[in-house]
Amino acid sequence: MTQAAVAVVQHQLELREIPVDKIQPNPHQPRQRFSEESLAELGASIQEKGVLQPVTVRDISDGDAVAYELVAGERRWRACELIGRLTIPGLVVEVDDDESVDLALVENMQREDLTPMEEARGLASLLDRCEGNKSEVERRTKKSMTFITDRLSLLALPEEVQRMLDRSEVNLSQAKVLIEIPDAAAQVKWAKQAAKRSLDANRLKGMTQNLTGNGKESSSRDKRERNVTFKGLTSSMISLYEDTQALKPEKLSPDQRQTVSQQADVLVTALQEMQKQLKTSASAPEAEEAVTA
Repeated sequence: MTQAAVAVVQHQLELREIPVDKIQPNPHQPRQRFSEESLAELGASIQEKGVLQPVTVRDISDGDAVAYELVAGERRWRACELIGRLTIPGLVVEVDDDESVDLALVENMQREDLTPMEEARGLASLLDRCEGNKSEVERRTKKSMTFITDRLSLLALPEEVQRMLDRSEVNLSQAKVLIEIPDAAAQVKWAKQAAKRSLDANRLKGMTQNLTGNGKESSSRDKRERNVTFKGLTSSMISLYEDTQALKPEKLSPDQRQTVSQQADVLVTALQEMQKQLKTSASAPEAEEAVTA
């Protein structure tokens, strides 16, 4: 039984068959997205077996206007709406506004199917209600302080990256790498690269480890690039090509293979950027040579 459920049973409960159309969602529900496919599957299960677990609601009726607000069980309620079920079994709990918010937040934070961003938003709401006391959030949710801090840090990501995380276009491990990039535009750029190229967190980290506070490559690398010569560049590229042809991956340890793979990703990105610059330069009016012979 969740902590929220324990809290609920401390209040007076009443089990009723409640009209589905008289129930309102809880505005403090952390979950923002409901998969249509999973709702359809749940609806089919309810049609076959019925609602096995009642929803939890509170009575917010005003005079003759009957109304209930969900405390827990929004997926079951939505599934019943989807299949046209008229009523749903519900436990009616007598709680005030503050207690309802707390119960809804804590109960939903116990669920395993929230996205990392939904967990982050739910924890932020609860933290606000706890006046910034993370220890109280830890006590109420039974989540570790590390978990709470990690999830809250996701809220610093740009909105576009947060939406990608909500849609599972990037995962939590990738998001933790992106957080280390101080520049928001670079975070969005690399989130899109991670999604497009299916980069795992280790490869993404290898490709972004040279980024500095302004999202640019380090000044030492910039200096090396400015001082490169045509002869030195072409000689290095030929040497690298010969080395890659002679490489025997089976003789490398797993860690060595991973390191080479990460460095190869960085190199591929650099070469693609160089090709882009060369093509741009070729189409522009002739200018002073950028590198010396």
